[in-house]
Amino acid sequence: MSIQVLRVGLIATFAGCAALAGCSSENEPAVSNTNDSGADSSNGPTSSSDGGSSTSSTSGSGGGATSRSDASTTGSATQTLGDPACDGMPTAAGEEIKKGVACTEEDPQLCWRTCGPGSVGWKSETCVAGSYAEGDCQFPADGDYSCYAIPDAIDAEVCPTEVPQATKECDVPECTLCNLGGEYLDSGGNVKMGYCVCNPPNADGARSWTCASDTAWPCPLGNGC
Repeated sequence: MSIQVLRVGLIATFAGCAALAGCSSENEPAVSNTNDSGADSSNGPTSSSDGGSSTSSTSGSGGGATSRSDASTTGSATQTLGDPACDGMPTAAGEEIKKGVACTEEDPQLCWRTCGPGSVGWKSETCVAGSYAEGDCQFPADGDYSCYAIPDAIDAEVCPTEVPQATKECDVPECTLCNLGGEYLDSGGNVKMGYCVCNPPNADGARSWTCASDTAWPCPLGNGC
């Protein structure tokens, strides 16, 4: 009797499964995460392409292409040191473009300021998040920096016994690096670590120090030029 009841129960169960489109395939539609993951992966690219080509609409992809084009244009511009120079390019508010100055979309987004001894290098000023961020001092690859070669030791017999200060008068031979204990003074009298050399005479025959920090010197890490 019990076997007969069991058989009847199994038959009823299989009949129910058939009516529900099959017990064994019930997980497949749920695992139709294939569609879900397809939507997720298409959402993934869409969300990631929101920064590039936006959604799969024509206008979206057009906006993305423009965005990429602008980025590559900016990228190529950064490869040309000193172009454009920040001199004569104030912000819309009339401020000189330099590190920390506020900027908007109406202002130059990238320009270059001179840096290094003798102003032979360039550092970028880029409008980022509402203010100008400053890049490292860079030097054109084709420049002649032999005058800035770092000696093994500062010539104490030629260099002054006082800390040299940028823009102040000097009388040491050209291309002679000087500092005192590794230090110099900038034009504002602030102590910096770096070097100075004496500029060639100006129209009046006067000579002055040109100085820069060791991180803005054409011959980094004392390796010479």
